[in-house]
Amino acid sequence: MNIKLPLIMAAILAATIPIALHLSSAQPVSISLKTNDNSSKTIQHQQAKTKKLELMLKNKTCVECDLMGIDLTGLDLSGVDFSRADFSQANLSDSNLEKAKLKDAKVIGARLENAKLTSADLDGADFKDTNLKGADLSDANLLNIRLANADLSAAILNRTELREADLTGANMEHADLSHASIYGAILREANLTGANLYKANLRYANLQDAVLKGTNLKGADLQFAVMPDGKTVYETDDY
Repeated sequence: MNIKLPLIMAAILAATIPIALHLSSAQPVSISLKTNDNSSKTIQHQQAKTKKLELMLKNKTCVECDLMGIDLTGLDLSGVDFSRADFSQANLSDSNLEKAKLKDAKVIGARLENAKLTSADLDGADFKDTNLKGADLSDANLLNIRLANADLSAAILNRTELREADLTGANMEHADLSHASIYGAILREANLTGANLYKANLRYANLQDAVLKGTNLKGADLQFAVMPDGKTVYETDDY
């Protein structure tokens, strides 16, 4: 029995080693095929987006389009209907979106530096964590928009409709909000250093813990607004 046992073990090992080697050598092939398949799907997905883009520019409509991560830098997209489209992580820097419609669109984490959004309709859109530095949003409709933690530094928002907007933690340093309607908006912890709020309507706005260093509030309506110190302004526009 003692002589047979080593022989049996040797036979088992001899049969197992080729199988293990075969599986080991086959595994990279399987991974490679999977990678190629994913690459093919990625290419097909990008081609589909390109076709959508061509149709969009032709028909001026791209409702509910999936445009995640797409690069539309510097393009003329004025007047296009992007209602409920997904622009998450997309690059729209220097693009022209004048009078475009982005109602209920998802624009989370996108780049729109120096973009032109004058008279655009952004009602209910989600612009959380979006870079809008230097963007022109004058006369735009931003009713109920979500701009939490967005970068709006040096942005132009004069005469913009921002009622009930969520601007929690937004960076609005040196932004122009003159004559803007910010009625009931949430600006908690927002940075408004050097911002221009001349004759802006801030009634019922929440500015608790916001930074107002060097902010121009001349002529602004602050009735019932909650100020950075948590106090509410009553019967006066002065603060």
